[in-house]
Amino acid sequence: MINPENIILFDMDGTLCDYDFAMERDYNLIKGLEDPSYTRVDKEHPLVKRRVKLIRSQPGWWRKLPKFKLGFDILKIARKLELSINILTKAPGSVPIAWTQKAEWDR
Repeated sequence: MINPENIILFDMDGTLCDYDFAMERDYNLIKGLEDPSYTRVDKEHPLVKRRVKLIRSQPGWWRKLPKFKLGFDILKIARKLELSINILTKAPGSVPIAWTQKAEWDR
């Protein structure tokens, strides 16, 4: 039986996957000069929200998220400590393909 004190949980987006880097990179590829930037402040702007949805709906986008180095450094330590590692994630309800692509993501 696994001791609950030896369980460690990792999220994918922002912990193992560098979601914010990928989103800002891809958002900047399609934004106009006068458009709001992709920042924590502007994420609620209607135009930003529509573009984020478009980006996240692209086939393969979730599968290709880059690895987040700090998260993997911590994962490496957890493995050395022989902790029971569990990876948690959530996908946006408006992007059904995200579930499959997250399951396929392997770095």
